[in-house]
Amino acid sequence: MDGARDLIRRRGGAAVFAGRFVAFFRAIMPALAGASGMPGRVFLVYKATGGLVWGVSFTLLGYFAGHAYARVERVAGRVTATVIVGVVVLAVVIWRLRGHLRRKRDGSSGADDR
Repeated sequence: MDGARDLIRRRGGAAVFAGRFVAFFRAIMPALAGASGMPGRVFLVYKATGGLVWGVSFTLLGYFAGHAYARVERVAGRVTATVIVGVVVLAVVIWRLRGHLRRKRDGSSGADDR
């Protein structure tokens, strides 16, 4: 928590904006900003801007992913498209797990690095 408060003190609004894209920080950012002494207006501007960018970008990402899936499904068939999506999801899970295991092996839980 001290590291997160220090990040807000050093980076200010940019930390609030970026925190919108990380689930943990999205949930605790109001308390951290208040504990760090950030003015409410500054917090509101960056939080609202981050929320707008986050909402629009994830909505568009979902739309384009769904649109691409429909095209792949037409060309390759439902089973092949499902397998492709499964392979992509599995690759992302393995990639994230490797990063987690690497941090654990190096002696860092990752939570203190934020």
